[in-house]
Amino acid sequence: LLRRVACMFPPSGAALVFARAFQGIASAAMLALPIAILVPLLPTSRAHANVIKTFTLVVGIAAGAAPLIAGFVVDWFSWTGIFGFSAIFAVVVCAGLVAVDENTCAPSATVDFWGQGLSVVALLAISYVVIKGKGLTIEPGSFVAVLGVAVVALALFVMVERRVKNPAVPLKYFDRRGFNGALLTLGVVNFGWYGLMLVCTMALERTMHQDPIAIGLYLTPCNAAFFIANAFSARMERRAGVSAAIAAGFGVSLAAMAWMAVPNAMYAPWLISAALCVAGV
Repeated sequence: LLRRVACMFPPSGAALVFARAFQGIASAAMLALPIAILVPLLPTSRAHANVIKTFTLVVGIAAGAAPLIAGFVVDWFSWTGIFGFSAIFAVVVCAGLVAVDENTCAPSATVDFWGQGLSVVALLAISYVVIKGKGLTIEPGSFVAVLGVAVVALALFVMVERRVKNPAVPLKYFDRRGFNGALLTLGVVNFGWYGLMLVCTMALERTMHQDPIAIGLYLTPCNAAFFIANAFSARMERRAGVSAAIAAGFGVSLAAMAWMAVPNAMYAPWLISAALCVAGV
């Protein structure tokens, strides 16, 4: 909540970037917390799978409504209104926490502050190098120094995670081939999806000169497709298997990206919307 307020009234661009960085850290924690709260309260692994699917459906609904709501907020107020609107939701979430049962499955567990701190330092350093290095706006000496900070922080992170009792990232899971495959798949999917959304949003705004409300409308079908496909994914998984379901999802996404990569194919906003709708499936 405080970080959202800080984003609303930044004294400078650097302060806004700093506030957004910490807001991203908090948002990442919030993404995992609902599952962490729900799973220990359920008796069986079958119930775990069902609650994760339900959680994904709820997230899909929010993702479908967010672009359109954001478009109206930006059009009626300004870009700072987005942070004010999300601050209201943060207040509602904080008020709802009183109804959540405290997880007592591991009362002696401790927070891995060293691991989390080192991971944040490494990711911030890598982000700085990528952003500044692309436009060659960073001195070579500074580039090497920041890159060195990232390498050292990552090395220390691995050392800490191997030694602490309750690591933020249990490295033992990486000995499992299935875990590594699932993690790689999720990483590729999320990297491609959010990158695609960013590029398409910029194309709608800068190239096709669409206003915020129109952009929200053009992005809504893809999130609706995501929501509908997620509702039927469990049936497909039971009939065809996990591998076939993942392969089918990748195939549809690749088809949409191939369509968008055809020269001069995306000459109208509705074509971008249609291609994103296919990718959302």
